[in-house]
Amino acid sequence: FQKKAELLRNKVFEECPLKQMNNKRISGKVLAQLLVLYVDAINEGAVPNITSAWESVVDKEREKFFLKAKSVYTQRMKELEYPVDQVDHLKLLFNMSKEAMNVLDEGFKLSDETTDKQ
Repeated sequence: FQKKAELLRNKVFEECPLKQMNNKRISGKVLAQLLVLYVDAINEGAVPNITSAWESVVDKEREKFFLKAKSVYTQRMKELEYPVDQVDHLKLLFNMSKEAMNVLDEGFKLSDETTDKQ
């Protein structure tokens, strides 16, 4: 059994092409989410809609990054020490916003880096 399992594992990792959707590599997690949506549709007697399933997965991933960005910004707000002069305060707010936007950008890309990390 172990030899057959190892052969299967090698075949999967060495011979199977990377899965892609809209010319973007997708991770195992995203693929699993798509499969759940397809199976649910089939079990309900419907034909899976690949485009709407992909959009649903993308929306969930973006929501996750939005919540992460919000959390980063909120945490940085809690770390602010007052009193602070107006110029320094604006600089701090700008840097906090920039940090949160970087997290958001990561989510909006849904690029190779973000989908493969999961």
